[in-house]
Amino acid sequence: MLFKRIYEDSALNNLSRERMFKLAAEYEAEQEAIDKQIAAAQSTMKELAERETDLTTFVNLVRKHSRIRKLTPEILHSFIDHIKVYQAQKVDGRWQQRIDIFYNCIGSFTVPAEEAPANHCETTLLTRKGVTISHAQVLEKAS
Repeated sequence: MLFKRIYEDSALNNLSRERMFKLAAEYEAEQEAIDKQIAAAQSTMKELAERETDLTTFVNLVRKHSRIRKLTPEILHSFIDHIKVYQAQKVDGRWQQRIDIFYNCIGSFTVPAEEAPANHCETTLLTRKGVTISHAQVLEKAS
């Protein structure tokens, strides 16, 4: 509509050619910027829809296996896509090894750090010479 208006004003000699070309260029640049914003918004919407689908699939998988009695390889494979194991490093005199677990549908995530509650218990297992596994849990209060 704006292009039509400046063209008509130019045709009626109400607007100089230079001014018409300048306005047309500004309108073109604005339209390009708007088109890029629309494409970015559509891409974001598509990604969000895919994430929602993935999360729904993952929640359904968790519900399906919420009352398992034994962890089988099939159940493990249904949850885990792949695992990255990094080189062990010595930190403060102790060997530590980073392991990233990538879950199906949701990828890798970090459990948020929380302050340990009063009924917090940490368990350390010795698996083989020099290797320990630490696990923290909250103990339920007996009523």
